[in-house]
Amino acid sequence: MATKPNLFAKAKSKAAGKAEKKNDKLNILVKGEEFDTNLTKIAHLESQIDQLTAELEMSKGFVKDVGISTFLETYKSTGGYPGSFILSSESDSSIMFVPMDKYIKCDDARFNELQETYGEDVVTEKTDFVINPALLEKYGEVLSDLIQGSPDIDEKDKDDLFQAKTTYSVTKGAIEKAFTWGAGKVEDFIRDIQPIFAMKGAKARLNPFNLNN
Repeated sequence: MATKPNLFAKAKSKAAGKAEKKNDKLNILVKGEEFDTNLTKIAHLESQIDQLTAELEMSKGFVKDVGISTFLETYKSTGGYPGSFILSSESDSSIMFVPMDKYIKCDDARFNELQETYGEDVVTEKTDFVINPALLEKYGEVLSDLIQGSPDIDEKDKDDLFQAKTTYSVTKGAIEKAFTWGAGKVEDFIRDIQPIFAMKGAKARLNPFNLNN
């Protein structure tokens, strides 16, 4: 009796074949010192940019975390929304920390959770009704008779003629009312509504990294 080929072995063999595929792009040599200098410079600079970008993101993440903590501490201690403020260091480096009245997208589950925890005012539900474009084209000539009893529209299409799109969001201005809507629990409220924080205008008096000013 003939042995059937192992399907898993065949699949693995195909995957290995794909991994071994060589770069068959045409390689064209361009002579000249000026071209070589600029091309080499591109390669070196892109490598430096990648490294600096990674370092920048790490530093931004650290400073933003400190900014959020400072924002929450100030909010709780004063009982009022601090708005944008300047974060500064001992060497007079500084950056503007900007709490934004914008929030991470809210789905229906998040909407219900926030509403149950903080009340109806903290979230907003919006429903837009639009005409199904396919059916609009199909019944364009009878729009004036677009009522439930219209004999010109198939019964099976009536329920699909209009489409509803519902979106959920944190109510505008919620970040400014964290102390009252959160019943004093500013940190919990801010964590739950998930506002977006930004930073801009970083300045440094000293340059300890030997970077160009």
